[in-house]
Order: sequence, then C-alpha cells, then structure tokens
Amino acid sequence: MKNFFQMNDWNIKTFLRFILAIQFAMWGSIGLDTFGLQIPILRPFIAFIYLIFIPGFIILRILKIHKLGNVETLLYVVGLSISSLMFIGLFMNSVFFYFNISRPISLMPLIIILSVYVLMLCILSYVRDKDFNKHTYIDTKQILYSPTLFLTTIPFLSIFGTFLFNFYHSNIIQIILIAIIALVVLLVGFDIFIPKNMYTLAIFIISVSLLLNTSLLSSYIWGWDIQIEYYTSNLVLSNFYWDTKIPSAVNGMLSIVMFSPIFSIISGIKLIWVFKIIYPLIFSLVPVGLYRVFQKQTNDKIAFFAAFFFMSINTFYIEMNALARQQTAEIFFVLLILLIIERNLEKSKRSFLLIVFGISLIVSHYAISYIFIGMLIMAYLLLLLSENHDIQKLINNLYSKFYMNKLNKFAFNPVQSKLAEKSISSIYLLLFVVFTLTWYINISSSSAFESIIYIGKHITTTIFSEFLNPESVQGLEVMGIKTSTPLQYIHMIMNYLNQIFIIIGVFVLLLFKDFKFEKEYTAFSVVDLTILFAAMSVPLFASSLNISRLYHITLFFLAPFTIIGIIKLFKILHKRLGNEWTDENTIKLIKLISIYFVMFFLYQIGFIYQIAGEKSNSISLNATMDYPLFNEQEIQGAKWLYGIKGTNIIYADDYRYLLLESFNLTQSNKFKPDFNLISKNSYIFLGTWNILKKEIIVRTKGGVIGAREYINSEDFINYRNKIYANGGTQIYS
Repeated sequence: MKNFFQMNDWNIKTFLRFILAIQFAMWGSIGLDTFGLQIPILRPFIAFIYLIFIPGFIILRILKIHKLGNVETLLYVVGLSISSLMFIGLFMNSVFFYFNISRPISLMPLIIILSVYVLMLCILSYVRDKDFNKHTYIDTKQILYSPTLFLTTIPFLSIFGTFLFNFYHSNIIQIILIAIIALVVLLVGFDIFIPKNMYTLAIFIISVSLLLNTSLLSSYIWGWDIQIEYYTSNLVLSNFYWDTKIPSAVNGMLSIVMFSPIFSIISGIKLIWVFKIIYPLIFSLVPVGLYRVFQKQTNDKIAFFAAFFFMSINTFYIEMNALARQQTAEIFFVLLILLIIERNLEKSKRSFLLIVFGISLIVSHYAISYIFIGMLIMAYLLLLLSENHDIQKLINNLYSKFYMNKLNKFAFNPVQSKLAEKSISSIYLLLFVVFTLTWYINISSSSAFESIIYIGKHITTTIFSEFLNPESVQGLEVMGIKTSTPLQYIHMIMNYLNQIFIIIGVFVLLLFKDFKFEKEYTAFSVVDLTILFAAMSVPLFASSLNISRLYHITLFFLAPFTIIGIIKLFKILHKRLGNEWTDENTIKLIKLISIYFVMFFLYQIGFIYQIAGEKSNSISLNATMDYPLFNEQEIQGAKWLYGIKGTNIIYADDYRYLLLESFNLTQSNKFKPDFNLISKNSYIFLGTWNILKKEIIVRTKGGVIGAREYINSEDFINYRNKIYANGGTQIYS
C-alpha cells in the first residue's frame, strides 16, 4: 500500500487525484449537511484530513522536499497546514472588508478561499515537481502485527475510561490504562514484544492516550487560561470576524482567533470539542518530534526514555490541555528544533521553513516567543564565542589540565561552528526579533508587548534586593514546600534526582566524547540549564510564566540529559569499583532506567497515591477532588445566568469563576475573603462543591505561588435571594 505519510513522494498524477478527491469530498460533506442529510463523523473526518494534512503536503511538493521519512514529513505537513489556516484567516479578516464582505470568517467565504488556495497550490506543485516519482510503501502485514494491534487499542481505552469517569465516577479503566502505559515502557526497556521500529508509534500512543485521558474529562472545557481562549475564539465565531483592537494578549494569538474558529466552521464541530479533541491530537505529535530530535543525536533507547520522561511530567497532560495556544506553539517549537539540527535539507529550503515556523510560533504564543528570543540570543553568543580561536585555546588548555585531555573537542570545533551559522544566523535572529516586536506592538492594543515590558521592569528592580528570596523566587518556594507522607518524600527525592542527572548529563556533553550532539543543540542546552538556574534564583522570573511550564519548555532540550546523566554516573561508579564497563552492563542499566522512569511516571500521575489510599491530586483518578472541572448542572446554570439581561457583576469562588469567564470576561469576578467587599447589586454563583460542602475557595495570599483556602459560604449568601437552582448550581441576587 502506498505510504500516506509520505504522500509528497507519490507520482504527481496520483497525488493530485487524491488531493482533488478530498477537495470534492469536502464540498460534498458540507453540501449534505446544508440540505440536512448529515452522516455522523463524515464531515469532521474529511475536514481533519483536508485542513491538517492537504496544504502541508502540497507545499512540501512545491518546495521539492522528498524522502524525509514518516516522522519528519508528518510534522512538517501538520506545521505547514496549521500555518496556512492561520494566515489565510488573517488575510481574509484584513482584506475582505475592503470588498464590503462583513463576515469574512464564515462558511462560504472560507470554503471558497481555501478551495482556491488548494487548487492554486496544486497547479504550482505540478509545474514545479511533476517529474518526481519515488514513492514508498507500507507493508499491510505490519498493521495486523500483534504489537501494532496492542498499541493502537490503548487510546480507545483512554476514551472509554473518561466516559466511565464522567458519568459513573469510576476510575477503574483509568487505573488499567496507566498500568498498561507503564507496561509498554517496561517492554521497551527489557526488549520484549515491541521492536525498535515501533518506538515512534509507542511514543505517539502514550502521548495521545495521556492527553485524551484528561482533555475529555467533563463535557465542557476545564482549567484556567483555556476559558479565556474559548471566550476569545467564540467572539470571532459569533461575530464572523476578528476584532484586532480588543486589549487582551490572548486576542493577539492566531492559534486562538483563527485556527479554532476556522476549524469549527469547516468541520462542523462545536468549538468546545475543537479545544477538547483537535488541539490535543495535534499536540500529541510534540513528543514524537522530540523523539526524532533525540534519536538523531543519541540512540533509540535514550531517545525513547527521554521522550517518555518529557511526557511523564504532569504539566504535559494536565496544564498543557488547558493552554490551547501553547499546544499550538509547541508544535512550531519542536519543528524549529528539528530544522536547527537538520543537515540534509538544502539551505534555501531550510531557511524558508525556519522563517515560516518562526513566524507561526510568534503568532501562536507570546510567552514561548519571548523565551525563544532569549534562547536564540544567548545560543548565538555562545556559538560566536566558540568560533573565537583565542577563547577556544584558553578553554581547551584549562579543561585539559583538569580532565586529562578528555575534553570533547567537538564542543568548540570551529569547523562545526560554520555549520551552526546556517541554522542560527544574525539575519534570522534579527528577523525573529523584529517580527515579534512588530506583531505584539500593533495587535490587541500592545497587550502582549506591555506585559513583557512590565515583567522585565519588575525583575530588574528586584533582582538584587530579592535575589534567592523564596517569597519572590517561585522555584525556591516550590522546593520549600514540605512533604507530609513517606510517599510524597520519595516523590520529592526523585524530582531532585532528575535535576542532578540533567546537570551531570550536560557536563558529560561538554567534557566528554560519549555523545555527539549538534553544536547548536549544545548551545541551547547550556542556555536552558542557565534558565533553570535563573528560575531558582532570579525574582519573578519563573512566576511570570509558571515554574512548571518553564521547566516543561526547557525539557525540549534537556530531557535526554536525564538519561545520559544516569548512564555516566553508573559508568563512573562501576569503574571506581575496578570493573570494566561492558555491553551487558548497558543492557542491565537500560532495564533499571525503565523501572525508574515507570516509578516516576506512576508518582507523577497519582497512581501510587491512589493505590496506597493517600490523597491524590490527579484529576483523572480522584473524582472527589475540587478543581476547575465542571459538570453539566454548573454549565447549564452559567448559561441561564448569562441569558438574563443586565450588566450586573457575577461573583464566584476561584474555581467556579473560571467557568463564568468562558461566557463573559467583563461581568465575572472572584470572591474576596471579606464578604463586605461584594457589591449588593450583584449575582452570586455557587457550584456543586460549594453547595455540598457549604464552602468556597478564595485566594488569601499573593506572591509567586499564592495560597487558597476554603471558607464558609453561608456568610456570602445571607440576606440574598435565591433565583435559580438545578441541584448542582445555585444563583443568588
């Protein structure tokens, strides 16, 4: 069977026939829905292929990029397709008003422009690449191969598990799912059942299963930032255009104001499910991309465990599921990393992709864009220093004295640094910075630009007075959180060990010849280690993004050094005992590493706490936990409340307030600990937890972490009139 994942390598006629067939199928499915002849799943399925794959495949064909392999091809295709959707939407929103088209972001204009865009790309691809015909095939026997069948059933278990959890409050399938994922990792570590050519599939299956396991909780969006993202995206969907002047940093992100509304309109999928299904499906490719980045520079096993470690941190499957714009941005981030270490693409083609994905990153998420700018500048300076012959000679002489000529010459090789210039040039750096500032200054009343100026000013004014102060440095405050049980203490020790392994791994990279990472990757890794140090010392640095998310971003480069650090540490200890390190020792160590990371994963996801009967902070295992996770009664109560005409402020506690934000940002407000501060001409919204427990959660402490506590809710509703109740929601006026 011809390989769909490398469709850009097909014969041009077969390729164009397939593209046109999808185009006609897209028109047909929309036509059927228009006439009321809806076929379940048909239109969303065709739209997913049409929007997420087709533009990217054609662009690769136009660029004459072939023979990349399944992973790189798939990642570049998805990245180029998402970029196409965002910038087509931007073009339509900017240009159509000049032609008196008041609803640019609506079905007919979108399908016409997208169809014209695809057809024009098809013509251009035929002119540019009609002679290429070296397609690859997929062995259909592999589909029925027992490891393939075993792995591909795991995501369905994830979906079924969330269904039981949502409607029957049973976590038994969730527990089985986690145990099976742990089993997959052990099978890889012990070289049983799962062959090396299926490691990529295993990474994708684990990724998508973990993400769907949390994103599908509740029938509504849950979490913090995603409520504002949904509200902002829904404004575009309701108004049929994007108002660029709304002063909100989220409003300046095309990943929210263009991608999700366009996908919802074309596919017919409700916006909520675009956030709950489509974004996680796309984001699940990030660990796959990282696996390929790590694999190119280490080996299959290290790459697998590094990618699994990246996914094990609960930021990946909890926080990221509530940050749609960051999910999109991280696709472009991993694509940029792939391109930075790529050596087989022609310079012009790689430069084009670097610019496209760089600009796409900028319009997807401001925080990652600013962090990437910092990384680029520091990495570029490190590469410049590595080219200086006097500095090279000085460093080599100093290190040779201490490490007996075991210094990794590769790290400071001027020949390699010339290759680095092809990926990170002063022109690219300048272009990235200029476009970032231009976009953020001119969009959404400069909200994203002003926020970084405020953070920078705040850091510079407190860096000396608050340096290493736990009350101002989020990393230190997190480290200072006390454990209350032996299991929590073990979990904390494992987290500290991981940081030690990372530090050892980076020093191994710089001082020894064990692994040959690309020079650019080395520079970025040193920069990311510096960023982690800053998170533990510089006031307000980590808290501006959140320490967990900052750590998550640095693992894009640092994850493999956890495994490398472990391997080097064991080798050193083994030699200290007078023993020679053999291949058999490596095999045994890999088994031990797989057990260690499985244990760490089980701690992170709350499995061990759940089994031990301790309080678990896992939202997918603990049905009794209070969290911004909303049931149908609360959703209906919020809809009813916003159906009432008026502009009165609506008060809710710190979690239920988030639900109200997704309906209206201007009317919702949080409770204050002092109920006398609540306006009399206002509404009070109580959710299921508030009613059952007779308490509300409020923020009682500021600072870099903050603190919340529960207080009695009856004081807030005294002398108030109950105007609505449905068993899970009460509203007072």
